[in-house]
Amino acid sequence: MNDGILIPRISSTAVRFWRWYFRRSLTSAFFAVYSIGEPQLQPIFRHSAEQNIPIIFYATHGGWWDAALAIHFSLNRFRRTTYGLMEYKQLVKYKFFTKIGMLSIVRENARSALTSISIAANLIQNTGSLFWIFPQGEIVHQDKGAIEVFPGLSLLLRACRKAYCIPVSMRYDFLQEQRPEAFIRFGKPELIVWDGSHSIQEMTEIFRQQLAAEAMENRHAVIGDVTSGYEKILDGTLSMEKVFDRVKKQFSFSRNHD
Repeated sequence: MNDGILIPRISSTAVRFWRWYFRRSLTSAFFAVYSIGEPQLQPIFRHSAEQNIPIIFYATHGGWWDAALAIHFSLNRFRRTTYGLMEYKQLVKYKFFTKIGMLSIVRENARSALTSISIAANLIQNTGSLFWIFPQGEIVHQDKGAIEVFPGLSLLLRACRKAYCIPVSMRYDFLQEQRPEAFIRFGKPELIVWDGSHSIQEMTEIFRQQLAAEAMENRHAVIGDVTSGYEKILDGTLSMEKVFDRVKKQFSFSRNHD
């Protein structure tokens, strides 16, 4: 605790448990999880680790599962030290999340929020750590009008001075299956060095436009059924229809060989 702010205390035991837990939760809830854009991240990860440059993922926030997916990618696929912001009132209830890198923030209190951002910058500056932030600040339906963002991301970048920034769109849809499917789109990574050439407001608008563009591309791909470039990264629980088809096929096979 620091002036009412809950500070991350990463535990390897907690990381192992939540790595398993969130993977299991996602496979139970979704028919499948897909992603696109991960291959372009590999050289960025290498350069980040070699040069001690943090990587900031800034993502859309259209549902409860956003945080679970961020944790899954960080702990299971990226395997990097990761931090993120979580509403104070939620983190107080679920303090175990501090064990996997969550830092509390109170958006409604400007002074406290700035302190949280300063702590976040101290955690990741001059490291190869990952950081997740949802700049919309709250859950907003994925198809509800234009995306609006708060300046926290710009303030964090200014405090860090240098970071790779990557927009991420997370989308959930019911398509041909009983369970929903998740589609995660990683945008183009950009190494940004804060040099004062843009104001906080200008940088926030740049981030807003990039996040909105990724969300729109993701939406068009899913609605237009042009997701051939997406990689299935998780297979979920079979739907009732698929289970029935398997049983029917097995029963037919058995009868034909009696």
